[in-house]
Amino acid sequence: MRITQEELPVMAKAYDIASCSLIVIDRFMNVVLVNRCAKKILNIKASSWIGKPFLSVWEEARLPPILDKNMNLICPKIMIINKYYRVWSKVRVIIDNKTHWFLLDKDISEVDDTYITLEHEIEKMTGHVFEKHLPVNQYVDEIRHFLSSMINRIPCYVYWKNKDLEYVGCNEMAAEFFSLKSSDDIIGKTDFDLFSDKVIAESYREVDKEILQHGKPVLKLPQILVRHNGEIFHTLVSKVPITSENGSTIGVLGITIDITKEKQAEIAKTEFIANMSHDIRTPLTGVIGLSEILEKNLTNPVHKEEAHLLYESGNQLLTMLNEILEDVRAGSANEMDIHEETFELRQCIDDLIKLEAPTIVTKNLTFTCTIDSNVPQFIVSDRKKIHHILLNLLGNAVKFTQAGGITLTIKPLSFTAFHTLLHFSVSDTGIGIPEMQKDKVFEQFFRVNPSYEGNQMGYGLGLHIVQSYVTLLGGHLTLESKEGEGTTISFDLNCRIGFKENLIPNEKSNESYVNQIDGSSLHVLLVEDNPIALKVLESFVASEGYRFTSAMDANEALECIKSTRFDLIITDIGLSEISGIELVRHIRHWEKINNVPAVAIVGLTGHALETARVECIHAGMNEVFRKPINIQMLKEMVKQCHLDKQVSSVITVNQSSQPSISVPVSEELLSLDSVSLFDTQEGMKYINDVSLLFQLLKEFTSPTIQQDIQNMKKAYLEQDWSQIDHLTHKIKGGVACIGTRRMFLACQYLEQYSKAGNQSMRDKLYHQVIEVNQQTVEEVTRWLNKYTNIVVK
Repeated sequence: MRITQEELPVMAKAYDIASCSLIVIDRFMNVVLVNRCAKKILNIKASSWIGKPFLSVWEEARLPPILDKNMNLICPKIMIINKYYRVWSKVRVIIDNKTHWFLLDKDISEVDDTYITLEHEIEKMTGHVFEKHLPVNQYVDEIRHFLSSMINRIPCYVYWKNKDLEYVGCNEMAAEFFSLKSSDDIIGKTDFDLFSDKVIAESYREVDKEILQHGKPVLKLPQILVRHNGEIFHTLVSKVPITSENGSTIGVLGITIDITKEKQAEIAKTEFIANMSHDIRTPLTGVIGLSEILEKNLTNPVHKEEAHLLYESGNQLLTMLNEILEDVRAGSANEMDIHEETFELRQCIDDLIKLEAPTIVTKNLTFTCTIDSNVPQFIVSDRKKIHHILLNLLGNAVKFTQAGGITLTIKPLSFTAFHTLLHFSVSDTGIGIPEMQKDKVFEQFFRVNPSYEGNQMGYGLGLHIVQSYVTLLGGHLTLESKEGEGTTISFDLNCRIGFKENLIPNEKSNESYVNQIDGSSLHVLLVEDNPIALKVLESFVASEGYRFTSAMDANEALECIKSTRFDLIITDIGLSEISGIELVRHIRHWEKINNVPAVAIVGLTGHALETARVECIHAGMNEVFRKPINIQMLKEMVKQCHLDKQVSSVITVNQSSQPSISVPVSEELLSLDSVSLFDTQEGMKYINDVSLLFQLLKEFTSPTIQQDIQNMKKAYLEQDWSQIDHLTHKIKGGVACIGTRRMFLACQYLEQYSKAGNQSMRDKLYHQVIEVNQQTVEEVTRWLNKYTNIVVK
């Protein structure tokens, strides 16, 4: 095209009339002219562009790239500038024999261009390229198909509701959960239509209402879904507000993830930990209990000191085991393990101080506790976890401080109408932490000084537990320390403000009557199905001068209760056939219908105490203690019954355990020939009394114990592995303390591999138990026959 300079203004007006932009650029890429339409669309002042480099002024105007430095068009087919949809082109023009370029745009508001725009936008969204124009409804179907296909492939329940909390849509997985024929069938329904339990349905809607009101998302909320047929699903729910273009909330989008299998695995893990806790603790019952008896009864100073060392070693092993199990529980805890309650914070701190006060006084340290006056008297949080966090921090501070003191500070950082952000800090003037090791102290099993140096006790778990619980409660730990000067560890927790009327009162004992008699006439019923464990329990009770009656099962115990008035009942929880918990329910029912005053009942468990306690108390027990029982624990039971007139709901006792035995590789499991069938010295380590050892070994060879072996054989013929596991555990507990090491290991291996579900090994291990039992009975019988004449009966 050739024109003159005089014709250029006329052409610019013509393009204005046609609502087309015109920008004229010379061969040096400087702007020569900008028409009125271009000024409007680009929102610029033309005079500021004339004579200036096009690329510079275009960029300064923050417009999408359109040309490169070689004058090539680089813009997309359709450009959106200031909400105008335009198609740009470039034309070479000769003006007065000099080369220029016209940049022209075209309004695509025409029908054909509207299709082009629509197809272009759908192509950007879905990647689908249209070969020809389609009816408008088919474009809508294309978008709907794309979105439905994408949502239906998300492996969780997806759904969305309008402001009236009516379902607008869902994916196929959600429709299947609700037993709907298609996703469209959910439209217009509410939670009341889909869930038969109206209370549960309303609880789901409460979350939606919060989102609609405040416009804030709720993420990873643990929630139980109950299907119309009663089937229960464990889920994590995330819900977010759906907003319009102007930002107003118009609905709720929800994504629910089914974690039922994961929850079942978590429950299985918890049960495994509880079982392991029980199995490890039970064999130590004889070690710690009998060592305490030996220390009390021996007169030889050397032997007395040896018994004391045995007792202390057992308790150190207990401490290590309890820390490891607590660390496992802390590491696997999640939001569902948070148990909030209203409690008085200052009382919680007082309880902590009482625990640490003896050590602080012994080490001649100072202790300062400062609780800001603005800290609420009552807060709502997980009391046990806060107690555990501060107990570990204070314990570490006392342990690593040899001079100076410890300071505990609590103050509020902020308040809202219902919440307060509390700052906790524990400072000490102890040895401090080297700079290079600060990042490691929260790691599991990490110690600043290795155990072989013997500087400090501990297993490197306290701070890992602290970090796990602080994180679980939504807080963050901060560590400040300087080697040789001391350490400060602090954390912030967001707590709800509590009120006294919501305070949970101390659990009251079921005890309504306690005989006021002197200790020498106290009559105790002992219920334990393991003969050896029962012997240990009897020896403790007898050493205190109390009368006792023993029962080997729940039925025998019930008969005793109906014929004799007891002052205290001590029962194992894990009895055969009828459990200790069921026994207590029977006792409480019998007392009620016969109008008999309630007797104090205490349970003994080898499982995790916190796990067992709730069910036991609910069944009617006054208190639960963790095995092994010791003299001090027995005294505590009796003291509480007689001085307080009711069994206290909080009793601090030593926790016990059994030395863990590593399970060897499979080829070693069946090679126990190197392990002695019966070791007299090992038996005497646990029971330093020839007469008692002789009596316990006779128990082992007696028909009563051997009947368990016969029952095991019967269970094997019926492939009842649940019964085999129970009997194996029972037999193992009896042989743990009498020197029959090979029998103990045979039971241990069978029990552990059976619990792990290792079917390939458990048949061989079962037969090994049967064989080793026969060998052990023969060996023990030979020993008994050999020493019958020298044993004092």
